[in-house]
Amino acid sequence: MDLGLKNKVAVVTGGTLGIGLATAKVLAREGAKVVVCGRSQEKLDAAIAAAKEEGLLLWGKTADVTDEKSFREFADWVWGEFGRVDILVNNAGRGSPGAALTLEKEVWQNVLDTNLTSVWNCSKTVSPYIAKTGGGVIINISSLSGRIAFTHQGAYPVSKAGVNALTRVMASELAADNIRVVAVAPGFTETEMLKKKYGDTSFLTDTAILHRLAKPEEVGQLIAFLASDLAGYITAEVIEISGGAFQVRDPGFSWNRKNG
Repeated sequence: MDLGLKNKVAVVTGGTLGIGLATAKVLAREGAKVVVCGRSQEKLDAAIAAAKEEGLLLWGKTADVTDEKSFREFADWVWGEFGRVDILVNNAGRGSPGAALTLEKEVWQNVLDTNLTSVWNCSKTVSPYIAKTGGGVIINISSLSGRIAFTHQGAYPVSKAGVNALTRVMASELAADNIRVVAVAPGFTETEMLKKKYGDTSFLTDTAILHRLAKPEEVGQLIAFLASDLAGYITAEVIEISGGAFQVRDPGFSWNRKNG
């Protein structure tokens, strides 16, 4: 299906790994001009090279999404290079294992800065450019934990619940500029970061009806759809992609019955 994204300019923060890179590739396959940013030049170069091996073209430049000056310089560069911005995917984020009430304040603040304040910072910086373009879409990457708070994950679920609320506020404030704002809330997703954290991830599928992890590409495909005009009447929503996690008391019912 042609999503009509050809020659649209998309910015993906945290676009060098995992869901961010998968999303950048999906958007590039749809014909969008995709610019990724991250703090590491080495990771940017690796991401661009990995995309090139698949016949995809990405652009990239270092930026710190938590720093207003750094991200402003990045956004100005994108506008100078491409003359428009149609799509912003606020994907940059980090985790924070540990009990919320025993976290060091520095860690607590860093998680909020990276996961929540950066969404505010990047959106307020890029939204005027999207408005000048004639409108577009801001897609914020939330999490299942924004709905179901996971214990011992520190500030992470708090930050993602904040992303959900900020998404609705921004959607209301930017509607007259023809800018839609949507959040995508993945459940556990098959990324290198998840594998590094847990090793054997099989136990993470127990609460999902589909009994498997999401693939990063599946999240990217949802984001691409939401970025298209086919989703033109969707705004202020938090759209979950979790395989039905925590939707029923007995998510293993059909699997247990099938396996006797």
